[in-house]
Amino acid sequence: MGFPRIARQGKAAGDPPGPFDQGGRRLRIVVDVAPDHRRLEEWNGNTYAPLNMPDPEIFLWSLTEGESIDRYWIGTADDPADAGRVVIPPGPLDPSAHDYLGFSTIEGQGRWTERAIWPYSTYETFAQEDAGAHAGLSAEQWLAELLVARASNEMRADLLATINPRLLSSQAAYVTETNPLSAVQAVGVVGLYLRSKGQYPVVGPERLVLDERSMFLLAVEELLPSWRVWASELSRHTYATDNDTPALLAQSVRERIIRMLRCRDQLLIASMASQTNTTMDRLVESLDYFLVNLVGAFDAAARAAHLVYDLPKDKTRTAGWQNEKWLKKLRNADLEDLFAPDSTGYRLFEICRFLRNTVHGEGLPAIALNESRVAHTQTFVRLPRNEADVLVDHFDQLGGQDAWGLRRFGDGLGDYIDAATFVERLIPSAMGVLDEAIKNTPTSRLTGIGQFTIEPPVDHARDSPGTRARVMFLLGLPKT
Repeated sequence: MGFPRIARQGKAAGDPPGPFDQGGRRLRIVVDVAPDHRRLEEWNGNTYAPLNMPDPEIFLWSLTEGESIDRYWIGTADDPADAGRVVIPPGPLDPSAHDYLGFSTIEGQGRWTERAIWPYSTYETFAQEDAGAHAGLSAEQWLAELLVARASNEMRADLLATINPRLLSSQAAYVTETNPLSAVQAVGVVGLYLRSKGQYPVVGPERLVLDERSMFLLAVEELLPSWRVWASELSRHTYATDNDTPALLAQSVRERIIRMLRCRDQLLIASMASQTNTTMDRLVESLDYFLVNLVGAFDAAARAAHLVYDLPKDKTRTAGWQNEKWLKKLRNADLEDLFAPDSTGYRLFEICRFLRNTVHGEGLPAIALNESRVAHTQTFVRLPRNEADVLVDHFDQLGGQDAWGLRRFGDGLGDYIDAATFVERLIPSAMGVLDEAIKNTPTSRLTGIGQFTIEPPVDHARDSPGTRARVMFLLGLPKT
């Protein structure tokens, strides 16, 4: 599904820039979850014990407890008058209300703010017209649900985190413009926002906090499940032979994926910000470095395979998954099939290489586009002209043009991609192929492997299945 995109809300008078802009305001989020999930996670502070698997809604509530986020929540008049409570009264309107439905919010320190949804009659009409699209749903119930979305919009919230399946699936503009997200999706946006502020919590603000590198290290092993054994065996070969090349190749794959994830963060932050020449430059620069590091990880894995199969050292530069002659020398049917012409692995790696290779030539030009169907300016990156048709064919074969963020403008303008959509589609697919390449490289045949046993990861709060699940939620990435 990719990283959730949140449409930027229009600025109110005196409102500072958005949460992903430099010097911007705090992230505003409205949380619409069950009352028993509006609570902090239970954790006793014991870092020697593993963390529980997170409940996405409770995890979201805990993450948004800090002062760097303005959190509101949908409640009732019977709920405690705590900071952030939003109470939307049921209709019908009083005849003197002039088509305004008033609702209240508590801003903190007991300060109440009265707001209004207008024009109420319009949303009554929408509810009557659209309720039939949902089996067994009355117009009154749909009106109550869509008023939650409209209240979020009136508050200029950046997103609405909800468990309501109808709001999440609705294609109606009066719902989608409020950015309704599931709790899992919302955690991804909150995680990106917190990382943009240098914050890396995995339980809640100021409770259990990692740093960027620790978080990305855990992500590497979730994206590449085969890396741990593969890297351990290469490192043991280094110990047995007193040759540090195998261990350095394993480290290179890890470090390049870490850098790739760092570049991804910068790209997503730039795409979420108000689009200017500065954010455009940052986005394209991040995409450049992202591609260089991703292809570098594949290349390091190929050189490791060259070493495993004891091919001539003076031919190391020929090692590459795109090199059919080199692949045949491995005599590994699984690896040959993985990168056979027109296979998924071949197409994905060619996408990576063609775009990476623009660093040697015309680069990746970008344009800003303001379309009527989108309320804000977007940045698109042009595909290299000589390879554009091949890349478009690969996109068609690997899920379709929309899934990859492709836009074909025609009339000599060229073919463009939405960089954020592109990298979110590419990461899980490319990591799956790279993991297969690592898994099918028989490092166990190397000298010195039988002298050691591979120990599983230490199970404690900073590295446990629960910790890793939280990290992947925060990164908005699926486990391979």
